Amino acid sequence: FMSAAPKATREQIRDLYIKMARTTGYDEAITTIHNELTRLEPAVFDGGFDKDRFSQLQFMREVARELFTLKLTEESKIYYEKK
Repeated sequence: FMSAAPKATREQIRDLYIKMARTTGYDEAITTIHNELTRLEPAVFDGGFDKDRFSQLQFMREVARELFTLKLTEESKIYYEKK
């Protein structure tokens, strides 16, 4: 997913996943970002520790947590509206 846009800024990457969550659902977006994390994690240490790759990995983890928080917020809102 991310390999299609290697020069994307962090804001563009975040926006991509937020847009995906809104169009295809949070589960799809969360699964996609976790698949990307699985691909990126080994690359952090390929040829020795890479600070930039680690920073990118940490950023992607933050986006994944944000997506999950947004999902929980929306699901909670629906639950409380039913009461």
